[in-house]
Amino acid sequence: MRNLTRREMLRAGSAGALGAAGVAVLAACGEGEVVEVVKVVTEVRQVERIVEKEVPVTVEQVITVEAAEPAAAPSSVRFATDHTSGPRGNAMKWGMEQYARQFPNHPVKIDVIGGDYFDALNLQFAAGSMAEAILFEGNLYQAHYSAGFFPDITDQVNKLGFSLDDYWVLPTGWLPWEGALYQANGRLHGLPFQGGMNGIVFNVDLFDSNGVGQPAEDWNWNDAMEAARQLTDADDDQYGMWAPTSDQFGWGPMLWSNGVEYWYTQDGVSQFDTPEAIEALAWTHGTMHTEGVAFTQEVQQRVAGEFGDPFSAGKVGIWPGGRVYSSGYGIPRIKDRFTWSIGPMYASPNTGHVRHGWNDQPHIVTIAAERLGNLEETVQLVTFLAGPEYQARVGIDRGHFPVYKEVADLPESLAGPPEGMHWLKTYATTPEPRTPGYFPYWDEFIGAYRTVASKLWVNEVGPEEAGKKMADDTNAIFNSYDDWTPIPA
Repeated sequence: MRNLTRREMLRAGSAGALGAAGVAVLAACGEGEVVEVVKVVTEVRQVERIVEKEVPVTVEQVITVEAAEPAAAPSSVRFATDHTSGPRGNAMKWGMEQYARQFPNHPVKIDVIGGDYFDALNLQFAAGSMAEAILFEGNLYQAHYSAGFFPDITDQVNKLGFSLDDYWVLPTGWLPWEGALYQANGRLHGLPFQGGMNGIVFNVDLFDSNGVGQPAEDWNWNDAMEAARQLTDADDDQYGMWAPTSDQFGWGPMLWSNGVEYWYTQDGVSQFDTPEAIEALAWTHGTMHTEGVAFTQEVQQRVAGEFGDPFSAGKVGIWPGGRVYSSGYGIPRIKDRFTWSIGPMYASPNTGHVRHGWNDQPHIVTIAAERLGNLEETVQLVTFLAGPEYQARVGIDRGHFPVYKEVADLPESLAGPPEGMHWLKTYATTPEPRTPGYFPYWDEFIGAYRTVASKLWVNEVGPEEAGKKMADDTNAIFNSYDDWTPIPA
């Protein structure tokens, strides 16, 4: 299912048309119990009797205790996420149990977002029915920022001792026009949570059994291709490589490593048709259709067998992509059938550079929290999920990369499997990483070039034709808007 584009959302009555004033947030309301308090004054009566010896005084006193104010009901927070299964679900279940113990008066109601996550959230924003805290993405932030849906939470997180200096955050500012993810114009609207980057995992046993030396720290594309040739036995459905067909974590970082500064220039000119970009596309295409060291999509399921994916089946030597930051999904599939490891990413032979794709899916706070009066509780929740306790648990379950810096060095985060977990910190600290390049119409942009790239991977078009078509179609997106520029960080 393709994502709804911003243009389609606007036609349907999108967030930009509704604005913050149009958010239909219904607060839980009810009549409080009315306690009638009767004030009773102490009454003193003096009774005099004419007697010879004494004058007794009788005092009658009534003591009244006014009824106490009823205790405030716990303020619940609605939290939308898809971290409900696998290693991410395991960490979230643990985290919610810990949070309930630490903040018993802050109950959390989890909204499970199923199906197409982005379409579901776009529709909620169009209807004004979004949760107070949401696992978010930069394209959504860019699309809905101008409608005023995101309150400034800077002061609240500062009071809780939060500092972005403690985090691996998506790099902002390496290009002056780079788009923001959860902070804009010096104001925070969410906090970092789910990190991700590209790298490689490799089958150590397959390398050893085929007499292939393990990846060197200074290897490049040519070295990786040669290793893949030696590891390939197509007759036995054994392949040296999984073709890096992911834009964000596969061929995209190769394009950047090869000298392409970004997907597009500051003036909105696509770079997919540059010689450096076409070379990266041709290398990826060639692993399947020229060199034959990577399986094609037609045989992927056969190679995967009962194990869910070809690498977990033990049939692939090198897997470049995003498995490095989500290795918790591979652990129960691979078990102890073979040794596997994270390793050094191969550099461009032309530049000698490695440029990692890097992303951070934050937890965003929405205006619903202000309308419902639970902004403080919502900020407390997202701060906890970004904090060292929860992020350390992520380092154990490994559903994504922990964004709290100190977690990368914890023994639990470094222990295998897979081996080579220390490479994640190397990836995170490699200079000049690249972001997805979000801007308000990014969904249309990515849809245009992915449509063409999908034809390239099945050999319907060649690399040069694909690069030119990708550039033409994405340039048309830029040209269709008077102002396409990103919301700045």
